[in-house]
Amino acid sequence: MNENEAITHVVDTTSRLPQWRIDNFDSTSRLHSESFKIGDWDWSLILEKKRLNFVIKLVPTFVLSGHDMLISSFNARVVSLVGGRKTLARIRVRNKHVNYPSPDHFVWTLNFPLTRRFIVEVEFLDLKTASPNGGENRSIWIKGFIGNQNAKAVAAFGRLLSESIHTNIVIHASDGSIGAHRAVLAARSPVFNNMFVGKGLI
Repeated sequence: MNENEAITHVVDTTSRLPQWRIDNFDSTSRLHSESFKIGDWDWSLILEKKRLNFVIKLVPTFVLSGHDMLISSFNARVVSLVGGRKTLARIRVRNKHVNYPSPDHFVWTLNFPLTRRFIVEVEFLDLKTASPNGGENRSIWIKGFIGNQNAKAVAAFGRLLSESIHTNIVIHASDGSIGAHRAVLAARSPVFNNMFVGKGLI
C-alpha cells in the first residue's frame, strides 16, 4: 500500500446488499474496502483514479471452488449523500462470467465528479458456478430459496386453517368441528375429490 492508498472499513452487508460508505473522499486517494462475504467468496471494492476519471472495481476472492467459473448478476449504484440522497450512477450486470484467476473482475468508469460523501452499493441478484468442463450452471442460492419459499407456503396454508380464512366447508367429528377448504381437501384426497365432484361442489 502506498501513501495515497487508504483502507475504508465501513462495509455494511445486509443479506445480499453490501454498502460501502465514504464520508470524507479525497480525490488523490486510492480507497480499498474491507472484505465482505457473499456466497462462498470474499469480495472487496476498490475506488481509484485513472487519468481524468474514477473507476470502481468489485473484486471476488475465490476461497472454496477456485477452479469453477463464477457467473454473477447484480445491480450497483453510486449514491451521493451531499444535500440529500441522489443516485449518481446505476450499473446493471447480468450473467457475467469471471474466469479464475483474473486481476480485474468487474470494473466501471465514472464519468462525473464524486462528492465528498457517497455510498457504493451492490445488490447481488444471483451467483452461479459452472465447471470449466461444461457442467450445468448452479445457483448457490436456489436450494435455500426453494426451501424458504416452501416453508412460507406451508406457513400460509397453516394460517388458512388455524384462522379459518375463507373456509367453505365444515367437517364434524365426535370431538368437535373444524372449518376447511374444499379445494385443498380435493387435492389431497381422491375420496373428497370424488365426493365434491359428484355433488357439484367444485
